[in-house]
Amino acid sequence: MYLARLELQGFKTFAKKTVLEFSAGKKDRRALTVIVGPNGSGKSNAADAIRWCLGEQSMKLLRGKKSEDIIFSGSSGKARAGYAEVTMVINNEDGAMPVDYSEVTITRRLYRDGDSEYLLNGKPVRLSDIQLLLAEAGVGQRSYSVIGQGMIDHVLTSSPEERKIFFDDATGVRGLQMKRHQSMLKLRKASENLAEAQLLLSEIEPRLRSLKRQVKRLEKRESLEVELSELQTAYYGTLWWDLNDELTSVQESLKEVSYQIDQKKDELKKGDEQLAQMEKAAKSKQDTGSSSAHQAYKQAQQRLSDARSKAFEAERALEVSKVRAQSTWAPLPLAQIIKELESIMGMDEASGVKKLLQMVKKLRDRLTKPNPADVKPDAKLVKALEGAKKAVVEAQKLVTTTEKELDKASKSSTSTQTEVFAFQREMRRIQGELHTRENEKNRIKIDMARIETRIEGLDREMKEALGTARATITAQAPKTRTRGLDEKRSRMLSLRHKLELIGGIDEETIAEYK
Repeated sequence: MYLARLELQGFKTFAKKTVLEFSAGKKDRRALTVIVGPNGSGKSNAADAIRWCLGEQSMKLLRGKKSEDIIFSGSSGKARAGYAEVTMVINNEDGAMPVDYSEVTITRRLYRDGDSEYLLNGKPVRLSDIQLLLAEAGVGQRSYSVIGQGMIDHVLTSSPEERKIFFDDATGVRGLQMKRHQSMLKLRKASENLAEAQLLLSEIEPRLRSLKRQVKRLEKRESLEVELSELQTAYYGTLWWDLNDELTSVQESLKEVSYQIDQKKDELKKGDEQLAQMEKAAKSKQDTGSSSAHQAYKQAQQRLSDARSKAFEAERALEVSKVRAQSTWAPLPLAQIIKELESIMGMDEASGVKKLLQMVKKLRDRLTKPNPADVKPDAKLVKALEGAKKAVVEAQKLVTTTEKELDKASKSSTSTQTEVFAFQREMRRIQGELHTRENEKNRIKIDMARIETRIEGLDREMKEALGTARATITAQAPKTRTRGLDEKRSRMLSLRHKLELIGGIDEETIAEYK
Protein backbone atom coordinates (compact mmCIF):
# COMPACT_ATOMS: atom_id res chain seq x y z
CA MET A 1 0.00 0.00 0.00
CA TYR A 2 1.36 3.45 -0.89
CA LEU A 3 0.21 6.96 -1.74
CA ALA A 4 -0.26 7.07 -5.50
CA ARG A 5 -1.62 10.57 -6.00
CA LEU A 6 -2.39 13.74 -4.07
CA GLU A 7 -4.93 16.24 -5.41
CA LEU A 8 -5.24 19.73 -3.88
CA GLN A 9 -7.62 22.56 -4.69
CA GLY A 10 -8.22 25.72 -2.65
CA PHE A 11 -6.07 24.37 0.20
CA LYS A 12 -3.86 27.14 1.60
CA THR A 13 -1.59 28.29 -1.30
CA PHE A 14 -2.94 25.80 -3.82
CA ALA A 15 -5.55 28.02 -5.49
CA LYS A 16 -5.91 25.96 -8.63
CA LYS A 17 -6.28 22.25 -8.73
CA THR A 18 -2.84 20.67 -8.27
CA VAL A 19 -2.08 16.98 -8.75
CA LEU A 20 1.04 15.33 -7.33
CA GLU A 21 1.85 11.90 -8.76
CA PHE A 22 4.02 9.51 -6.67
CA SER A 23 5.83 6.79 -8.56
CA ALA A 24 5.75 3.27 -7.18
CA GLY A 25 9.24 2.48 -8.42
CA LYS A 26 10.40 -0.90 -9.62
CA LYS A 27 8.80 -4.11 -8.53
CA ASP A 28 11.61 -5.14 -6.21
CA ARG A 29 12.24 -1.63 -4.91
CA ARG A 30 10.30 1.16 -3.28
CA ALA A 31 10.62 4.64 -4.77
CA LEU A 32 11.30 7.65 -2.54
CA THR A 33 9.68 10.93 -3.51
CA VAL A 34 11.19 14.15 -2.24
CA ILE A 35 9.63 17.59 -2.54
CA VAL A 36 12.22 20.34 -2.52
CA GLY A 37 12.05 24.09 -2.89
CA PRO A 38 12.95 27.37 -1.22
CA ASN A 39 11.29 28.66 1.91
CA GLY A 40 7.67 29.67 1.35
CA SER A 41 7.21 27.59 -1.76
CA GLY A 42 4.56 25.35 -0.13
CA LYS A 43 6.47 22.24 0.91
CA SER A 44 4.93 22.16 4.37
CA ASN A 45 1.49 22.91 2.92
CA ALA A 46 1.67 19.64 0.99
CA ALA A 47 2.46 17.77 4.23
CA ASP A 48 -0.33 19.67 6.02
CA ALA A 49 -2.74 18.67 3.24
CA ILE A 50 -1.96 15.00 3.83
CA ARG A 51 -2.35 15.39 7.60
CA TRP A 52 -5.63 17.33 7.14
CA CYS A 53 -7.04 14.76 4.69
CA LEU A 54 -6.25 12.01 7.20
CA GLY A 55 -8.57 13.76 9.67
CA GLU A 56 -6.49 16.20 11.67
CA GLN A 57 -8.72 18.51 13.73
CA SER A 58 -6.10 20.70 15.45
CA MET A 59 -5.61 24.00 13.61
CA LYS A 60 -2.42 24.53 15.64
CA LEU A 61 -0.75 21.50 14.06
CA LEU A 62 -1.90 22.76 10.65
CA ARG A 63 -0.34 26.15 11.41
CA GLY A 64 -3.63 27.99 11.50
CA LYS A 65 -5.99 29.66 14.00
CA LYS A 66 -9.39 28.82 12.63
CA SER A 67 -10.76 26.32 10.15
CA GLU A 68 -11.23 28.76 7.27
CA ASP A 69 -7.48 29.62 7.41
CA ILE A 70 -6.77 26.51 5.34
CA ILE A 71 -8.93 27.85 2.46
CA PHE A 72 -7.10 29.92 -0.15
CA SER A 73 -7.66 33.53 0.91
CA GLY A 74 -6.88 35.11 -2.46
CA SER A 75 -4.08 37.20 -3.91
CA SER A 76 -3.58 40.26 -6.14
CA GLY A 77 -4.39 38.29 -9.25
CA LYS A 78 -6.75 35.60 -7.93
CA ALA A 79 -9.97 35.67 -6.03
CA ARG A 80 -10.32 33.72 -2.82
CA ALA A 81 -11.57 30.15 -3.00
CA GLY A 82 -14.99 29.09 -1.72
CA TYR A 83 -13.80 25.78 -0.35
CA ALA A 84 -10.69 23.66 0.25
CA GLU A 85 -10.46 20.09 -0.96
CA VAL A 86 -7.74 17.47 -0.63
CA THR A 87 -7.92 13.97 -2.15
CA MET A 88 -5.50 11.13 -1.41
CA VAL A 89 -5.44 8.23 -3.85
CA ILE A 90 -3.91 5.18 -2.17
CA ASN A 91 -2.84 2.04 -3.99
CA ASN A 92 -4.33 -0.93 -2.12
CA GLU A 93 -3.33 -3.80 -4.36
CA ASP A 94 -1.71 -5.56 -1.40
CA GLY A 95 -4.99 -5.36 0.57
CA ALA A 96 -3.46 -3.52 3.53
CA MET A 97 -6.70 -1.58 3.89
CA PRO A 98 -9.63 -3.87 4.77
CA VAL A 99 -11.78 -2.81 1.78
CA ASP A 100 -12.56 -4.56 -1.51
CA TYR A 101 -10.88 -1.91 -3.64
CA SER A 102 -7.45 -1.97 -5.27
CA GLU A 103 -7.42 1.82 -5.16
CA VAL A 104 -8.83 3.82 -2.26
CA THR A 105 -9.73 7.51 -2.61
CA ILE A 106 -10.07 9.61 0.54
CA THR A 107 -11.43 13.13 0.15
CA ARG A 108 -11.97 15.90 2.67
CA ARG A 109 -13.77 19.11 1.75
CA LEU A 110 -14.39 22.29 3.79
CA TYR A 111 -16.62 25.23 2.80
CA ARG A 112 -16.35 28.79 4.06
CA ASP A 113 -19.71 28.57 5.84
CA GLY A 114 -18.22 25.84 8.05
CA ASP A 115 -19.82 22.81 6.38
CA SER A 116 -17.46 19.91 5.77
CA GLU A 117 -17.68 16.41 4.41
CA TYR A 118 -15.60 13.25 4.03
CA LEU A 119 -15.78 10.99 1.00
CA LEU A 120 -14.52 7.43 0.60
CA ASN A 121 -14.35 6.46 -3.05
CA GLY A 122 -16.82 9.28 -3.76
CA LYS A 123 -19.38 8.25 -1.13
CA PRO A 124 -20.08 10.35 1.98
CA VAL A 125 -18.78 8.79 5.21
CA ARG A 126 -18.09 9.85 8.79
CA LEU A 127 -14.72 10.96 10.15
CA SER A 128 -14.72 8.00 12.51
CA ASP A 129 -15.08 5.65 9.50
CA ILE A 130 -11.99 7.21 7.89
CA GLN A 131 -9.98 7.08 11.14
CA LEU A 132 -10.90 3.42 11.75
CA LEU A 133 -10.00 2.45 8.19
CA LEU A 134 -6.61 4.21 8.44
CA ALA A 135 -5.94 2.79 11.89
CA GLU A 136 -6.57 -0.75 10.66
CA ALA A 137 -4.06 -0.03 7.86
CA GLY A 138 -1.50 1.39 10.32
CA VAL A 139 -1.84 4.96 9.09
CA GLY A 140 -2.90 7.99 11.16
CA GLN A 141 -2.58 11.72 11.17
CA ARG A 142 -0.52 11.67 14.37
CA SER A 143 1.31 8.38 13.99
CA TYR A 144 4.80 7.64 12.78
CA SER A 145 3.55 7.74 9.17
CA VAL A 146 3.50 11.56 9.25
CA ILE A 147 6.62 13.12 10.82
CA GLY A 148 6.42 16.87 11.16
CA GLN A 149 9.04 19.45 12.17
CA GLY A 150 10.34 18.86 15.71
CA MET A 151 8.51 15.57 15.93
CA ILE A 152 11.74 13.53 16.18
CA ASP A 153 12.80 15.38 19.30
CA HIS A 154 9.30 14.93 20.72
CA VAL A 155 9.47 11.16 20.18
CA LEU A 156 12.90 10.95 21.85
CA THR A 157 11.79 12.94 24.86
CA SER A 158 8.24 11.57 25.16
CA SER A 159 7.01 9.49 28.07
CA PRO A 160 6.39 5.73 27.79
CA GLU A 161 2.62 6.39 27.54
CA GLU A 162 3.17 8.77 24.63
CA ARG A 163 5.56 6.36 22.88
CA LYS A 164 2.99 3.60 23.27
CA ILE A 165 0.74 5.45 20.79
CA PHE A 166 3.39 5.04 18.06
CA PHE A 167 3.90 1.36 18.92
CA ASP A 168 0.13 0.78 18.79
CA ASP A 169 0.05 2.27 15.29
CA ALA A 170 3.03 0.23 14.19
CA THR A 171 1.66 -3.07 15.50
CA GLY A 172 -1.89 -2.47 14.16
CA VAL A 173 -3.49 -2.33 17.61
CA ARG A 174 -4.75 1.21 17.14
CA GLY A 175 -7.73 0.11 15.06
CA LEU A 176 -8.86 -2.31 17.76
CA GLN A 177 -8.50 0.41 20.37
CA MET A 178 -10.68 2.72 18.32
CA LYS A 179 -13.30 0.04 17.93
CA ARG A 180 -13.15 -0.59 21.67
CA HIS A 181 -13.47 3.14 22.33
CA GLN A 182 -16.46 3.40 20.01
CA SER A 183 -18.05 0.35 21.63
CA MET A 184 -17.55 1.92 25.07
CA LEU A 185 -19.17 5.14 23.85
CA LYS A 186 -22.11 3.17 22.46
CA LEU A 187 -22.46 1.23 25.72
CA ARG A 188 -22.36 4.47 27.69
CA LYS A 189 -24.96 6.01 25.39
CA ALA A 190 -27.10 2.88 25.62
CA SER A 191 -26.86 3.03 29.41
CA GLU A 192 -27.96 6.66 29.36
CA ASN A 193 -30.85 5.82 27.03
CA LEU A 194 -31.83 2.92 29.29
CA ALA A 195 -31.83 5.21 32.33
CA GLU A 196 -34.01 7.73 30.45
CA ALA A 197 -36.35 4.94 29.37
CA GLN A 198 -36.62 3.69 32.96
CA LEU A 199 -37.38 7.23 34.12
CA LEU A 200 -40.00 7.64 31.41
CA LEU A 201 -41.59 4.29 32.30
CA SER A 202 -41.78 5.26 35.97
CA GLU A 203 -43.44 8.54 34.96
CA ILE A 204 -46.07 7.02 32.65
CA GLU A 205 -46.79 3.90 34.74
CA PRO A 206 -49.56 5.56 36.83
CA ARG A 207 -51.11 6.99 33.66
CA LEU A 208 -50.85 3.58 32.00
CA ARG A 209 -52.72 1.95 34.88
CA SER A 210 -55.47 4.56 34.55
CA LEU A 211 -55.67 4.08 30.79
CA LYS A 212 -55.75 0.31 31.22
CA ARG A 213 -58.77 0.59 33.49
CA GLN A 214 -60.49 2.88 31.01
CA VAL A 215 -59.74 0.58 28.07
CA LYS A 216 -61.09 -2.41 29.99
CA ARG A 217 -64.29 -0.48 30.61
CA LEU A 218 -64.45 0.44 26.93
CA GLU A 219 -63.96 -3.20 25.95
CA LYS A 220 -66.73 -4.13 28.37
CA ARG A 221 -68.83 -1.36 26.84
CA GLU A 222 -68.58 -2.99 23.41
CA SER A 223 -69.98 -6.29 24.72
CA LEU A 224 -72.73 -4.45 26.61
CA GLU A 225 -73.63 -2.46 23.49
CA VAL A 226 -73.91 -5.66 21.45
CA GLU A 227 -76.14 -7.26 24.09
CA LEU A 228 -78.24 -4.09 24.39
CA SER A 229 -78.64 -3.85 20.62
CA GLU A 230 -79.84 -7.46 20.33
CA LEU A 231 -82.12 -7.04 23.34
CA GLN A 232 -83.63 -3.81 22.03
CA THR A 233 -84.23 -5.32 18.60
CA ALA A 234 -86.08 -8.29 20.12
CA TYR A 235 -87.99 -6.19 22.67
CA TYR A 236 -89.11 -3.35 20.42
CA GLY A 237 -89.72 -5.65 17.47
CA THR A 238 -92.06 -7.83 19.48
CA LEU A 239 -93.82 -4.92 21.19
CA TRP A 240 -94.23 -2.93 17.95
CA TRP A 241 -95.70 -5.76 15.94
CA ASP A 242 -97.88 -7.04 18.81
CA LEU A 243 -99.43 -3.58 19.10
CA ASN A 244 -99.88 -3.33 15.35
CA ASP A 245 -101.55 -6.77 15.30
CA GLU A 246 -103.87 -5.62 18.09
CA LEU A 247 -104.61 -2.44 16.16
CA THR A 248 -105.39 -4.42 12.99
CA SER A 249 -107.73 -6.72 14.93
CA VAL A 250 -109.52 -3.77 16.56
CA GLN A 251 -109.85 -2.01 13.20
CA GLU A 252 -111.47 -5.12 11.75
CA SER A 253 -113.92 -5.26 14.66
CA LEU A 254 -114.65 -1.57 14.25
CA LYS A 255 -115.28 -2.09 10.55
CA GLU A 256 -117.73 -4.93 11.27
CA VAL A 257 -119.64 -3.00 13.95
CA SER A 258 -119.79 0.09 11.75
CA TYR A 259 -121.32 -2.02 8.98
CA GLN A 260 -123.96 -3.38 11.39
CA ILE A 261 -124.77 0.16 12.59
CA ASP A 262 -125.22 1.35 9.02
CA GLN A 263 -127.64 -1.53 8.41
CA LYS A 264 -129.68 -0.66 11.51
CA LYS A 265 -129.80 2.99 10.49
CA ASP A 266 -131.05 1.98 7.05
CA GLU A 267 -133.75 -0.15 8.67
CA LEU A 268 -134.77 2.76 10.91
CA LYS A 269 -134.89 5.15 7.98
CA LYS A 270 -137.09 2.83 5.94
CA GLY A 271 -139.21 2.13 9.03
CA ASP A 272 -139.76 5.86 9.65
CA GLU A 273 -140.94 6.27 6.07
CA GLN A 274 -143.31 3.30 6.35
CA LEU A 275 -144.58 4.46 9.76
CA ALA A 276 -145.36 7.92 8.38
CA GLN A 277 -147.47 6.35 5.64
CA MET A 278 -149.32 4.12 8.14
CA GLU A 279 -150.08 7.10 10.42
CA LYS A 280 -151.32 9.12 7.45
CA ALA A 281 -153.73 6.33 6.49
CA ALA A 282 -155.21 6.13 10.00
CA LYS A 283 -156.30 9.84 10.16
CA SER A 284 -157.78 9.91 13.65
CA LYS A 285 -157.22 11.97 16.81
CA GLN A 286 -155.76 8.96 18.53
CA ASP A 287 -153.44 8.48 15.62
CA THR A 288 -152.31 12.06 15.93
CA GLY A 289 -151.60 11.49 19.63
CA SER A 290 -149.63 8.31 19.03
CA SER A 291 -147.68 10.06 16.31
CA SER A 292 -146.75 12.83 18.74
CA ALA A 293 -145.67 10.25 21.35
CA HIS A 294 -143.56 8.49 18.73
CA GLN A 295 -141.90 11.77 17.71
CA ALA A 296 -141.13 12.52 21.36
CA TYR A 297 -139.64 9.04 21.67
CA LYS A 298 -137.43 9.60 18.61
CA GLN A 299 -136.25 12.95 19.96
CA ALA A 300 -135.47 11.34 23.32
CA GLN A 301 -133.49 8.64 21.50
CA GLN A 302 -131.53 11.27 19.57
CA ARG A 303 -130.79 13.13 22.78
CA LEU A 304 -129.57 9.89 24.35
CA SER A 305 -127.39 9.19 21.30
CA ASP A 306 -125.85 12.67 21.49
CA ALA A 307 -125.24 12.34 25.23
CA ARG A 308 -123.57 8.96 24.72
CA SER A 309 -121.34 10.41 21.98
CA LYS A 310 -120.18 13.18 24.32
CA ALA A 311 -119.61 10.65 27.09
CA PHE A 312 -117.59 8.54 24.66
CA GLU A 313 -115.40 11.49 23.65
CA ALA A 314 -114.80 12.42 27.30
CA GLU A 315 -113.97 8.81 28.24
CA ARG A 316 -111.66 8.41 25.26
CA ALA A 317 -109.79 11.63 26.15
CA LEU A 318 -109.42 10.40 29.73
CA GLU A 319 -108.14 6.96 28.73
CA VAL A 320 -105.73 8.44 26.18
CA SER A 321 -104.31 10.78 28.83
CA LYS A 322 -103.64 7.79 31.11
CA VAL A 323 -101.93 5.76 28.39
CA ARG A 324 -99.94 8.78 27.24
CA ALA A 325 -98.74 9.42 30.79
CA GLN A 326 -97.45 5.86 30.90
CA SER A 327 -95.90 5.85 27.41
CA THR A 328 -94.09 9.15 27.93
CA TRP A 329 -92.60 8.01 31.23
CA ALA A 330 -88.82 7.63 31.22
CA PRO A 331 -86.51 6.51 34.04
CA LEU A 332 -84.45 9.16 35.78
CA PRO A 333 -80.86 9.55 34.54
CA LEU A 334 -78.28 7.98 36.80
CA ALA A 335 -76.77 11.36 37.68
CA GLN A 336 -80.18 12.64 38.82
CA ILE A 337 -80.76 9.52 40.94
CA ILE A 338 -77.40 9.98 42.64
CA LYS A 339 -78.19 13.64 43.27
CA GLU A 340 -81.56 12.76 44.82
CA LEU A 341 -79.99 10.06 47.03
CA GLU A 342 -77.26 12.44 48.18
CA SER A 343 -79.86 15.02 49.17
CA ILE A 344 -81.74 12.33 51.13
CA MET A 345 -78.56 11.08 52.83
CA GLY A 346 -77.58 14.66 53.67
CA MET A 347 -80.80 15.36 55.55
CA ASP A 348 -80.48 16.18 59.23
CA GLU A 349 -82.34 13.96 61.68
CA ALA A 350 -84.01 17.10 62.95
CA SER A 351 -85.86 17.37 59.65
CA GLY A 352 -88.08 14.58 60.78
CA VAL A 353 -88.82 11.05 59.68
CA LYS A 354 -92.02 12.10 57.96
CA LYS A 355 -90.26 14.44 55.55
CA LEU A 356 -87.61 11.80 54.85
CA LEU A 357 -90.27 9.22 54.00
CA GLN A 358 -91.96 11.71 51.69
CA MET A 359 -88.74 12.27 49.77
CA VAL A 360 -88.08 8.51 49.49
CA LYS A 361 -91.64 7.91 48.27
CA LYS A 362 -91.30 10.69 45.71
CA LEU A 363 -88.07 9.21 44.39
CA ARG A 364 -89.63 5.72 44.26
CA ASP A 365 -92.59 7.06 42.27
CA ARG A 366 -90.22 8.73 39.80
CA LEU A 367 -88.28 5.49 39.37
CA THR A 368 -91.33 3.24 38.94
CA LYS A 369 -93.17 3.10 35.65
CA PRO A 370 -96.79 4.10 36.36
CA ASN A 371 -99.78 1.91 35.51
CA PRO A 372 -102.65 3.54 33.61
CA ALA A 373 -104.94 2.87 36.58
CA ASP A 374 -102.55 4.72 38.93
CA VAL A 375 -102.32 7.84 36.77
CA LYS A 376 -104.17 10.84 38.16
CA PRO A 377 -106.03 12.32 35.16
CA ASP A 378 -106.66 15.98 34.49
CA ALA A 379 -109.47 17.36 36.69
CA LYS A 380 -111.09 19.01 33.65
CA LEU A 381 -111.32 15.66 31.86
CA VAL A 382 -112.83 14.01 34.93
CA LYS A 383 -115.37 16.79 35.28
CA ALA A 384 -116.30 16.58 31.60
CA LEU A 385 -116.82 12.82 31.85
CA GLU A 386 -119.00 13.19 34.95
CA GLY A 387 -121.13 15.81 33.17
CA ALA A 388 -121.48 13.59 30.11
CA LYS A 389 -122.53 10.58 32.21
CA LYS A 390 -125.09 12.73 33.99
CA ALA A 391 -126.49 13.83 30.64
CA VAL A 392 -126.72 10.16 29.56
CA VAL A 393 -128.69 9.28 32.71
CA GLU A 394 -131.12 12.16 32.12
CA ALA A 395 -131.55 11.17 28.46
CA GLN A 396 -132.22 7.56 29.46
CA LYS A 397 -134.92 8.77 31.89
CA LEU A 398 -136.48 10.78 29.08
CA VAL A 399 -136.45 7.74 26.79
CA THR A 400 -138.11 5.65 29.50
CA THR A 401 -140.80 8.31 29.95
CA THR A 402 -141.55 8.50 26.23
CA GLU A 403 -141.68 4.72 26.01
CA LYS A 404 -144.33 4.68 28.74
CA GLU A 405 -146.31 7.29 26.85
CA LEU A 406 -146.16 5.09 23.75
CA ASP A 407 -147.31 2.03 25.74
CA LYS A 408 -150.17 4.05 27.25
CA ALA A 409 -151.26 5.23 23.83
CA SER A 410 -151.14 1.65 22.51
CA LYS A 411 -153.52 0.39 25.22
CA SER A 412 -156.22 2.87 24.30
CA SER A 413 -155.76 2.33 20.61
CA THR A 414 -158.45 1.16 18.20
CA SER A 415 -158.18 -1.80 15.94
CA THR A 416 -156.95 0.51 13.24
CA GLN A 417 -154.11 1.73 15.50
CA THR A 418 -152.99 -1.73 16.61
CA GLU A 419 -150.91 -2.31 13.49
CA VAL A 420 -149.25 1.11 13.90
CA PHE A 421 -148.26 0.45 17.54
CA ALA A 422 -146.95 -3.02 16.66
CA PHE A 423 -144.76 -1.45 14.01
CA GLN A 424 -143.58 1.21 16.50
CA ARG A 425 -142.56 -1.53 18.96
CA GLU A 426 -140.52 -3.15 16.19
CA MET A 427 -138.85 0.20 15.50
CA ARG A 428 -138.05 0.53 19.22
CA ARG A 429 -136.43 -2.92 19.14
CA ILE A 430 -134.27 -1.91 16.17
CA GLN A 431 -133.41 1.36 17.93
CA GLY A 432 -132.28 -0.61 21.00
CA GLU A 433 -130.06 -2.84 18.86
CA LEU A 434 -128.59 0.27 17.24
CA HIS A 435 -127.74 1.69 20.68
CA THR A 436 -126.14 -1.60 21.64
CA ARG A 437 -123.98 -1.54 18.49
CA GLU A 438 -123.09 2.11 19.06
CA ASN A 439 -121.97 1.38 22.60
CA GLU A 440 -119.88 -1.51 21.31
CA LYS A 441 -118.40 0.78 18.67
CA ASN A 442 -117.53 3.36 21.31
CA ARG A 443 -115.74 0.74 23.40
CA ILE A 444 -113.81 -0.45 20.35
CA LYS A 445 -112.83 3.11 19.47
CA ILE A 446 -111.58 3.67 23.02
CA ASP A 447 -109.49 0.49 22.76
CA MET A 448 -108.17 1.65 19.41
CA ALA A 449 -107.28 5.08 20.86
CA ARG A 450 -105.38 3.34 23.68
CA ILE A 451 -103.43 1.19 21.22
CA GLU A 452 -102.69 4.13 18.88
CA THR A 453 -101.45 6.21 21.80
CA ARG A 454 -99.20 3.37 22.96
CA ILE A 455 -97.85 3.02 19.41
CA GLU A 456 -97.12 6.76 19.28
CA GLY A 457 -95.29 6.61 22.61
CA LEU A 458 -93.39 3.49 21.55
CA ASP A 459 -92.41 5.15 18.29
CA ARG A 460 -90.95 8.15 20.17
CA GLU A 461 -89.08 5.82 22.51
CA MET A 462 -87.69 3.81 19.58
CA LYS A 463 -86.46 6.96 17.82
CA GLU A 464 -84.56 8.00 20.95
CA ALA A 465 -83.18 4.54 21.75
CA LEU A 466 -82.56 3.06 18.29
CA GLY A 467 -82.05 5.97 15.90
CA THR A 468 -81.83 4.75 12.31
CA ALA A 469 -82.20 1.09 13.41
CA ARG A 470 -85.88 1.82 14.09
CA ALA A 471 -86.62 1.67 10.34
CA THR A 472 -85.35 -1.93 10.15
CA ILE A 473 -87.59 -3.07 13.02
CA THR A 474 -90.74 -1.38 11.70
CA ALA A 475 -90.18 -2.55 8.12
CA GLN A 476 -90.56 -6.28 8.71
CA ALA A 477 -92.06 -8.38 11.48
CA PRO A 478 -89.64 -10.68 13.38
CA LYS A 479 -89.81 -14.40 12.69
CA THR A 480 -90.25 -15.14 16.38
CA ARG A 481 -91.84 -12.98 19.08
CA THR A 482 -90.08 -12.50 22.39
CA ARG A 483 -91.83 -13.33 25.63
CA GLY A 484 -91.21 -11.92 29.10
CA LEU A 485 -91.12 -8.29 27.93
CA ASP A 486 -91.06 -6.89 31.48
CA GLU A 487 -87.86 -8.80 32.26
CA LYS A 488 -86.39 -7.71 28.94
CA ARG A 489 -87.16 -4.07 29.69
CA SER A 490 -85.60 -4.32 33.16
CA ARG A 491 -82.45 -5.77 31.61
CA MET A 492 -82.38 -2.99 29.00
CA LEU A 493 -82.58 -0.30 31.68
CA SER A 494 -79.82 -2.04 33.63
CA LEU A 495 -77.56 -2.14 30.57
CA ARG A 496 -78.23 1.52 29.82
CA HIS A 497 -77.27 2.48 33.36
CA LYS A 498 -74.06 0.47 33.09
CA LEU A 499 -73.20 2.16 29.79
CA GLU A 500 -73.92 5.52 31.37
CA LEU A 501 -71.48 4.70 34.19
CA ILE A 502 -68.79 3.67 31.72
CA GLY A 503 -69.24 6.78 29.59
CA GLY A 504 -68.63 7.37 25.90
CA ILE A 505 -65.86 5.80 23.81
CA ASP A 506 -62.91 8.15 23.41
CA GLU A 507 -60.75 7.04 20.49
CA GLU A 508 -57.88 9.21 21.78
CA THR A 509 -57.84 7.21 25.03
CA ILE A 510 -57.48 3.94 23.09
CA ALA A 511 -54.75 5.44 20.89
CA GLU A 512 -52.89 6.78 23.93
CA TYR A 513 -53.08 3.39 25.66
CA LYS A 514 -51.68 1.61 22.58
